[in-house]
Amino acid sequence: MNNDQDLHPEAQLMVHRYLINWLIGVSSLLSLLFGVGGVLFLNSIKDSSDARAEAAALRAVDRFDAIYAKQQEVLAEMRESRAQTEELRENLQLAEPELQRAREVAKDL
Repeated sequence: MNNDQDLHPEAQLMVHRYLINWLIGVSSLLSLLFGVGGVLFLNSIKDSSDARAEAAALRAVDRFDAIYAKQQEVLAEMRESRAQTEELRENLQLAEPELQRAREVAKDL
């Protein structure tokens, strides 16, 4: 019984079915293992890309916060400058009559 041909045809058929079923089982098991491994691998890639995306989003928010803070500083400086300008205008308006009198006195001299 060293050869498949020594077996009865029905026994050969049974052996062939057994081998085919065994190969199908092994390939299914390998597919399942690789499938589960692939899913785990893809999940780990997804998790790492999610972590990178989250880190990038946090960096973008930090940059936005820094830009917003700088914008608020500039706006505060502009408001202060505007207030100083208004104060200088008022002082100039108050000094205008005195300046006019000084010009008239200077003409007379």
